[in-house]
Amino acid sequence: MLDTILAAVAILGGLATLHGNYRLIRDVAHEKPVRRYISLCVAPILILTTLIRHYRRAKKGAFIAMAGLWLMVPFFGNRLWEKQTAAIESAQGRNHDAEETLADADEEDASSAHGGQRGQPPQDRRLAEKEKLVNQINARLSWWHQQLQGRRASLDTNNAHAVREFNADAAAYASFNEIAKAKNQELLTMKSIAKR
Repeated sequence: MLDTILAAVAILGGLATLHGNYRLIRDVAHEKPVRRYISLCVAPILILTTLIRHYRRAKKGAFIAMAGLWLMVPFFGNRLWEKQTAAIESAQGRNHDAEETLADADEEDASSAHGGQRGQPPQDRRLAEKEKLVNQINARLSWWHQQLQGRRASLDTNNAHAVREFNADAAAYASFNEIAKAKNQELLTMKSIAKR
C-alpha cells in the first residue's frame, strides 16, 4: 500500500517537474527551447541556475519543477533503502552461516575429545578432528575464493547494486578468512604440542 502511494506521488512529482520545466522555458523565452527543456530534465541543477539568472520571470516554473523533484524523493529513497537493507541482511546471513559451520565444527571437536576410536589417545583424536575441520574450512575457503574471482571478472562496475553485493560477499569472505587463519594456527599449535 505504501509503495503504491509513494509511486503515485512520484508520478505526480514527475509530471509537476515536466510542467514546471515547460513553464520555465516559456517564461524565460530561450532561443532553443527543446534543447534547454531536455537539459533541464536531464540535469535538474540547471533549474536552480536558471532561477538564479532569471528570478522574476522563472520563479513560478522553477518552484513547480523543484516541488515536483521533491515529491519524487520519498519513492526513490524508499527503493534505495530497501536495496541497501537487503544487501546488508544477505551479507549478515552469509556471516551467520559461516559462524554456525565453525560452531558445529567446534562442538564436534569437543565431543570427539571424549569419544572416538578405542585405544586411540584423546590428544591424537583431537588432533585428527582438528585436521579434518581445518581441511573442510580450507576447502570451503578455496571454493569461495574461486567463486569471487569468477564474479569479479564478470562484474559490471556500472551496476551499483551488483557492486554492493559483490563487496558484501568479499567482506564476508575476508571475515571467514580471518577465522580460517585462526583455526589453522590452532592446528599448528596442537601439532607442535603433540610432537613434544
